[in-house]
Amino acid sequence: MTRGDCPDPDDGPCPYVTCRHHLFLDVSHKTGEIRLNFPELLDVDGTPDLDAMPETCSLRVADAGGYILADMGRMFGVTGERARQLEVRALEHLRQRLEALGVTDSHDADGTVGLFESPYTGKVG
Repeated sequence: MTRGDCPDPDDGPCPYVTCRHHLFLDVSHKTGEIRLNFPELLDVDGTPDLDAMPETCSLRVADAGGYILADMGRMFGVTGERARQLEVRALEHLRQRLEALGVTDSHDADGTVGLFESPYTGKVG
């Protein structure tokens, strides 16, 4: 599925639950294991009630721009603190990958935060 296949956001929740960007399911790329992020939204016949989800598509979330961690937590079915922990882990993983590629110094678009500087502590590493 490509971005061009995505339905218009004004048409409501994304119906493509099997899309890799849909927030209802997580599929492990290593094991193929499927995890339901919102099992409480399954109807008795096993159909997900997508209208009850705060957001259904990670691409739409990215397009919308900045969210506070509490909002991100609600979208992903975790607490705001867990969303912060996941963000820190993802940034560390990205930092390690960039270092492995030989990228040693960079800044964000407005040049205020260095690539290896934590947005929470201001410390490098």
